Amino acid sequence: MMELEEWYNVVSSCVHCRACTSSDIHMTGDENLPICPKGNMFKMESFFACGAHEIIRAMIEGEINENSERLQHVIYSCTMCGYCSYHCELYSPPGQKCKKMGKTFVDIWQDLRADMMKRGWGPLEAHNAILKNIANTDNAWGGTRGDRERWAKGLGAKDLNKESADVLYFAGCTTTYDPKLKAMMTTAAEVFNKAGVSWGILGKNEKCCAGPSLRVGDRDQFKAYAGENIELFKKSGVKTIVTSCAGCYSTFKNEYPAIAEMDGIEVLHVTEFIARLIKEKKIEFTKEVPMKVTYHDPCHIGRYVGVFEEPRTILRAVPGVEVREMIQNKRNSWCCGAGAGMRTALPDVASETGQHRIKQAEDTGAEVLVSSCPFCAQNLMDAIKESDSDLKFMDITEILAQAL
Repeated sequence: MMELEEWYNVVSSCVHCRACTSSDIHMTGDENLPICPKGNMFKMESFFACGAHEIIRAMIEGEINENSERLQHVIYSCTMCGYCSYHCELYSPPGQKCKKMGKTFVDIWQDLRADMMKRGWGPLEAHNAILKNIANTDNAWGGTRGDRERWAKGLGAKDLNKESADVLYFAGCTTTYDPKLKAMMTTAAEVFNKAGVSWGILGKNEKCCAGPSLRVGDRDQFKAYAGENIELFKKSGVKTIVTSCAGCYSTFKNEYPAIAEMDGIEVLHVTEFIARLIKEKKIEFTKEVPMKVTYHDPCHIGRYVGVFEEPRTILRAVPGVEVREMIQNKRNSWCCGAGAGMRTALPDVASETGQHRIKQAEDTGAEVLVSSCPFCAQNLMDAIKESDSDLKFMDITEILAQAL
């Protein structure tokens, strides 16, 4: 975490090459493909990274010294997908590259939103509701603590508050409290059991990772919850932390520095963990699943951390599954539209971004759109309905469970 002023040399050195606006990696006719959801929607430079750099420079220099709805709209309509940062790394002049500081445009945006909150200019009202829920109920959606363990009843999960296990399965807020996503947890549990994994949950003591707090600018809430969670992880005595939530995963990997100091504990996304079980031959497939699928890379396990091959390894290992790639995939994947508080505060941006992805999925001829993130699941399922599409959405563990 940095103060906004520390970004001055980076943002003021932007040469506006527009590498952050479109991609020529997959040319379609005479047109480049868009890479920025909000820029693609609003068609103005202020909504692209190069325009945002000018806004940040003006805020640092005092040219922008008061809040406005327009300023908030530009700053809070970003999904923080990181696509612009990846393209800047590929094409921009050397002096512009944030990576020389070990940072990305996502880091700039998080620090910008923290600065907005410090000034009293943010976050948006819908974001305040999330922060209040986390403070009052330890989860982003205001659900009861009992639901943290209720989903796992009868599934063989150990209570890590009372007994030990090798693996902590961290379900996360969104997966736990959205009934439509329950299968993400139950099918993961089925896979763990079939593979003979010793696993458990924190149940009522599981707390929000506070990634949402960080993304909307509340550093204090994030730091408090990060500290509490790290202590819980240490007390659990587990060797591995596995989560189905891409947001929880990237938060633990990128923003919880103390985890690196926890001897012998590793953090894995469920796709990494299951791909390992397949490699170790601990999963046996007994059924064919004749299905044409296309995989959507969640930004938080993809560009944020680099998990691209493991989900595809899983899908290709399932007998009968045929994988068809969308035109924008892996590091060039188009965002689902839900991230960084977008789905909550600016649903119109989330909807249009999601529908853009549905069109790309349809173009592959696949029957099923597959992903591995609860936020992507929510937004893409809604986008399928809004697009009147015949596509079906499934979490990757649901497909795997059908073959066991």
